Amino acid sequence: MDSYIELTNGYHLQVSTSKRNSDLVTSVTRVKFTDENGFHGMSWMPFSDYHRRVIVTPCPRVSSKRIAEQHAQVMALRDELAKECQAFHSRAPGTTFAYQQFDRK
Repeated sequence: MDSYIELTNGYHLQVSTSKRNSDLVTSVTRVKFTDENGFHGMSWMPFSDYHRRVIVTPCPRVSSKRIAEQHAQVMALRDELAKECQAFHSRAPGTTFAYQQFDRK
C-alpha cells in the first residue's frame, strides 16, 4: 500500500507498507516526480534522500486489514514526518542526524 504526502519543490513523501520477509514494514522516502530535465516519473537518491522505516512489526501472516491499520498509524504522523524530512535535508554538511522517536499507539 502506497500513499504520498506533498512537500515543496515537487517533492513528496512516499509512505509504503508491505510485507518484507517475516515483518510488516512501513517506511517513508522522499521522492520527486519530475526533475529539472523534464523526466516524468518517480526518482530518489539512495543514501542522500530522506528514508526511514517507521514501523516494523514481526508477523508471519499479514491481512489487508493489518496492512491498512499500520499504514494509517504512520499517515497520522504526516506532519511530524514532513518536519523530520525537512530537518534531514537542511542539516549542515558534516553534521549527524538522529531520527525522532515516535510513540506507537
